[in-house]
Amino acid sequence: MYEMRMGPDEAGTGSVWHVLAEGTRSRALCGGWADPPTPQGHTRTERHCGPCLNLLRERMRAPAATGAPGTA
Repeated sequence: MYEMRMGPDEAGTGSVWHVLAEGTRSRALCGGWADPPTPQGHTRTERHCGPCLNLLRERMRAPAATGAPGTA
């Protein structure tokens, strides 16, 4: 499962939702940094980081790990 957190957009002028890389607490898939979860300091947004979502889509389409049901 992947966690999403707010962080700066590419321009640094607003906030977007980033997908965290597995095994990290603040590094996003796109290579940026996401903030620790906190209700303060962010404007509510429905915007998402495009590069993070594209990388997540690629990972979700990749073949399952060896040994998982339905794999060779």
